[in-house]
Parts: sequence; structure tokens; C-alpha cells
Amino acid sequence: MPSKPIFGFYGGWATYRSGKGRCTVEDLNPHLCTHLIYAFVALDHSGSIVQKDDTERNAMRRFNCLRNSNPSLKTLVSVGGAVGCGSAFASVAASSSLRASFARNVREFCGSYGFNGVDIDWEYPESSSDQSNFVQLLSALSSELHSNGLLLTTSVGVNRPYYMSGIARHVDYILLMSYDYNGSWDSYTGHNAPLSWGSVETDYQRRLNVEASVSDWIGRGGV
Repeated sequence: MPSKPIFGFYGGWATYRSGKGRCTVEDLNPHLCTHLIYAFVALDHSGSIVQKDDTERNAMRRFNCLRNSNPSLKTLVSVGGAVGCGSAFASVAASSSLRASFARNVREFCGSYGFNGVDIDWEYPESSSDQSNFVQLLSALSSELHSNGLLLTTSVGVNRPYYMSGIARHVDYILLMSYDYNGSWDSYTGHNAPLSWGSVETDYQRRLNVEASVSDWIGRGGV
């Protein structure tokens, strides 16, 4: 096993692809990473976990069976993602009772499927109240999960406002979504996930790289 934490994400939708693009749980190598994350399950405005179908439920159980080949592997489930959960996160995070209910639901979900923990992928807490509530949501999750021996991570966007030191107090790992720095929405070309900035870039573009993002989080208390 690697000596440092190495996280890998498995997008559950890959099993529905055809041809060479198809990737099932059985195609994963359980020895490449220390932590594997199944993405995604959703939440609703009541703080309940929403699953797609029996195919996904079966895939998650098989995903956790990867530990049979590598008992040191930790498996997590990611809640959220890029589509459809932003408003639900905002509603749940704004209510102390819903935060507590969501934390219990997550803990029970991990127990039902055998996950070692959860990753929270809220894309994105935009307003200042959302950002403050996000810290409170992670606090509720930390209390519920850590007392039951479960891990808590969060996936965060780069170059977005967060209360970084508050987040860092409650989670085991912060995972930077260090990709999509450049894309078809730009008027110029650029690497999707550059490690550092190039000599011809503007001051703004110099922020669009992994090195700058990591430095930003470290500098603002995100470690």
C-alpha cells in the first residue's frame, strides 16, 4: 500500500457505458489507492439519502467487497456531485434539526452498505450564509460519524469562497477538485488540470492551477 493517503473516485455511471468506456466495480484495482470513493448518491430537502435503483445498490455492496482483496483499503460514499443537490444541501445545512437528521441518515447508510465513511460534495455553497452553514453541517457530521469510527471528507471547488479553517476543524481530509480550470467556456486554450502556471498567462490565469489552489488553502488555514 502507498505510504501516503491516495484517494480515487469511481463514478457509478461508468457501469452504464457501452464498449471500452464501460467500467464496473470489478474492473477496479483495490491496491492502487488507500481510499476509494463511490460517487454519487444524492440527498433531498429532508436530509434523506436518495438512491437511483437496485443496480446502484448492488454496485455499492460489490464496491465495499473490494476490501476482501485489500483489507487495508478504506471505502467511502460521496453525497452530492455536480447535478441537482445544491439547493437540498442549502436547505439541510440551514436547519439544526435537519443537519442532525442528515448526519444520522449518513451514519446509518454507511452501516447498511459497509462504507468506512462519507465524502460531502456540495457544489457549491455560494452565499456567505451557505458557507457558514456548511461548517455547521460538517460539525454535525463529524460528531455523528467520528463517534462511530467513520471517516469524513469533503470535496471542494478551487478558487471559490469557503470558511477554510472551519472546514479543516471537522474533516479528516479535504479533497480539492483540481480540474476544469480551463475548458470550452473560455476564449483561450488551456490545460484542464495544470500543475503550475505558464509564462504567457495573465494574473487571473496564474491562479488556475493545482499549485496555486493548494497554496491558497494552506495560506488560509485549510490544513
